[in-house]
Amino acid sequence: MDIIINLFNNWTILEKVNTLILIFIILLVVPGFVWIFTKQAKLAHISFDSLAIAGVLTLITLVVTNLVFKVDITYTFKLIPFIVFFIVILCIGTMTGFYMQNHKQRDFDMTKVKAEAFNDAFRLTISCILLFTAFAVLTPSILLPILLSLGLSLATIWLHYFLVFKLLK
Repeated sequence: MDIIINLFNNWTILEKVNTLILIFIILLVVPGFVWIFTKQAKLAHISFDSLAIAGVLTLITLVVTNLVFKVDITYTFKLIPFIVFFIVILCIGTMTGFYMQNHKQRDFDMTKVKAEAFNDAFRLTISCILLFTAFAVLTPSILLPILLSLGLSLATIWLHYFLVFKLLK
């Protein structure tokens, strides 16, 4: 917990306020928009859970990195939560977009959303691996934050798929 306190104490008041507003917007507005557009409480619930799990997983990863590997969490590590939330919002957006595009079809059921979630998770996994590999080759000085971002992104992509698979009937 000291890592979060130390990192938070080094921030300016503007950074603290902006971060809290961003977290509030992400955790409440994104699932709210999913519910408004789809009228499906299950999809909004999956969206909230995916975002919350991504946040907790990111926090745990940063704490473990600091405590176990004795790595100082610098300003470059501040990008990791934004990257991970962006990836989760991509997962949520593709799920919501697919549902909105196809829910009025005669033979539509939620199993099609599950199948599309798997396809999207697979495609996004390949894209993330290629993107982060390119960044790791270009900038070796920030290799650890890139690797952590990649690992967390892949974990949250597949956790999102797992939630879709388990919670949609």
